[in-house]
Formats: sequence, structure tokens, C-alpha cells
Amino acid sequence: MKIWLIKDGENLPVEPSPRKMRTWMLSEELLRRGHSLTWWAGTFSHQQKKLLFHGNTEIDIEPKFKLHLLHAGSYDKNFSIRRYIHHKKLARRFYEAANNANPPDLIVSAFPIIDMAYEAAGYAHRNRVPIIIDIRDLWPDIIIDLFPNMLRPLAKLALHRDAMKTADLLKKADSLVAVSSGCLQWGLKKIGRPKENNDRVFYIGYPAKKINDNHQSDIIEKFIASHQDKIIFTFVGIFGITYELLLLCDVAERLWLEGRNQIHFALAGKGELAKTISRRAAKLPNVSLLGWLNENEIHRLLSHSHVGLIPAKGGLSGFDAMPNKPFEYFSTGLPIISSLEGEMEELIRKDNVGLSYKPGDIKALHGHIWEISRDESLRRQLGTNAAQLFNSKFKAEIIYGEYADHIERLFVQKHKNHD
Repeated sequence: MKIWLIKDGENLPVEPSPRKMRTWMLSEELLRRGHSLTWWAGTFSHQQKKLLFHGNTEIDIEPKFKLHLLHAGSYDKNFSIRRYIHHKKLARRFYEAANNANPPDLIVSAFPIIDMAYEAAGYAHRNRVPIIIDIRDLWPDIIIDLFPNMLRPLAKLALHRDAMKTADLLKKADSLVAVSSGCLQWGLKKIGRPKENNDRVFYIGYPAKKINDNHQSDIIEKFIASHQDKIIFTFVGIFGITYELLLLCDVAERLWLEGRNQIHFALAGKGELAKTISRRAAKLPNVSLLGWLNENEIHRLLSHSHVGLIPAKGGLSGFDAMPNKPFEYFSTGLPIISSLEGEMEELIRKDNVGLSYKPGDIKALHGHIWEISRDESLRRQLGTNAAQLFNSKFKAEIIYGEYADHIERLFVQKHKNHD
């Protein structure tokens, strides 16, 4: 098949030492099966906040794998008008370029971003191309939830058109796929229909293969050498408004003042709140900021950590989110302390792979960190359970094999119906 993959905002194969995310992991499996792929995205790196190219660019990654990158400018903050405008421009660029291209056999479009998925669904409908909408995040609902309560009615009104587009594009899908059961149910509720045979959940997962530790990083090696006697609690991700990293700093301060200095926090990443976090962490001897790490460095850090942290803000946790982080932590046998609710909270309880707390509950977070730091047998048991859960359920090789099977079945089904 000739397949279009539509996803902006993920790491791309042209970036230095990128961490493979959902679209790339799916691409590898589809390429292994001999399909031809075009990945549509923007020229701006959402992760690094920098332009990769200054104009529309097509790159052949492999003989059957092409990147089609569309230039739509840049933005500084994840939650901003500039990002909103960027998405609108990117969708227009896609509309223009797609209508001048030969139609594919099938489209897999991530949702969000709303506008690009909307144009992809419209293109698929006009050209009678089967389309899978892959629900990753719950826009615009999750955006509205980030506003203070008194401003949410205004935000809902301002984003009403986006809500209408969301419902329209979901209705045009031949298959709804989602990263969690909660996300799938959200999508089905938006269009008022029950789950059908072509609606599936495929978790994000994480690659099971080991990273090459020969590619050592001075930053990580120095950190490991100077903290060998510590119990390391690690967060890896974007320093943005969806994670309560300042709450982590508050807990770190309490623990230090209590004399519990065997506990150390490693925060790796960057984002719009990086300067704020840096100023706060500078006053805390038990917090290390490690900056943006590549895939090898992340693996090395997690392999020498004891617990993975997911301090999700209320808006993120309330929508049954299943982000990359838990699977990444589980892949190295790390238990987690998480404020994610819904499906992840139930998984933590059922499979005994960590501890949960409510978003913003500093007392519970402090208690969990202290409990797991002083009980080595508990850490080991939770870590063993996490590794077993990953190997049985969350390996990328398993998940994306099943996802590719689904894509192939849908194509055959739609082709027969069309004939």
C-alpha cells in the first residue's frame, strides 16, 4: 500500500539522536511489511522549539519512506496564540500540497492537531480514501480545562468552531484508533455512536530493544558517578504547564529540610517553564536539572534511576490520558509515582506497578516518595511488576505489529466494499 501518515509535533528521523515516538514506531513496522510511506509534518520541531528547515521540504529517508515537511513558521510556547495560528497555517499548507499529490491507498491521521486532521479527513472523503483517525489527546476539551473555572465558558465559546471540526472529522473516519480506552470513548461520545469492529485501542508503548550504552554522555555519566549513594526519582519530558514540576520542587525542599537527603530528583527536559524551574531548583541541593536528553541518554539515566515520576496536572489527568512516560519508565523496570487518573490509575492499582495520588496533593506525593525511598523491597517488587507488565503488554514491537495488522485489514475490507 501507499500510506500517508499525518502527524506534526513528534521527533523526526532528520533530527539528531531523536527519541522514536508513535508515528515513527508505526512507520518501522509498516516499512518492514513493504508498504510505501509519506509522513506529513511541519518544518518546526515542537520538542526542540526550532526550525529544521526554512521552506517546504521533501526528504527520502529510505527508498519507500518520505518526509513531506510543510513550512508554517514557529512558536515559543505550547499554550499560545502563536501555536494556534501555526496549526491553522500548517493545515492550509497541507490542503494545498495534498490536492496536488496523487491520492494514497490509505491515510492514518493523528488527532490532534484539529485543523490538519480536519483537512486530512476532508481530503479522504473527497477522494474516497479510507482514513484512520488516531486519537492521542482530547482537543479542544483539554485546552478549555486549562483555563480558570470562571473563564471556561468564554474559552468554550471561542473554541466552538474547533469543537465542530472535531466532531465532523471523527464522523468521517473509517476507523477510530486511540491511545487509551478513555480516549476512544471520548471520541465515540463526540459523534454519538457505539464502538464498532474497526474502532481499536493501541497503547503508545515503547521499543523493547536496548540502547547502545557505548554512546555515553558526559552529563549523564557525571550525574551517575556523583549520585551512586542516592535514591533517584526521575522525570523526563517537557517542562510545560501540563506537569506540576514546581510541586516536585516543593516536595524536594520539604524532604531536604527534614534531613532525608538520601533522596535525589533528576529532571530532564526543557520547555516554556524551564527558566522558572531552573530558578527554583538552583536553591535545592537534592534536585538536578539535566537538560534535553537524546534517546541513549534517557535510557542510561532511567537505567540508573529507582522511580519514574508523572506529576500530571489536573487537566491532563482528568481525561484518562496515557502519555509516553509510563511506558518509557516501565521499559527499564521502573515503578512510577503518578497523578494520572482513570485507566492509568486503575492499571497502577491492578498490576501493582507504582503509587498514585491526586493532582496537586503535595502531602500524598511527599508520603509516597518517602515510603518508596525507605522500602527497598517495595521498590524491587514494584519494579519487577513494571518490567513484567511492559514485556507482556506495552512492547512497541507487539503494539505496532497489531496496529499494522489493523491497517491492512481495513484496507482489504474497504477495497472489497468499494468493488
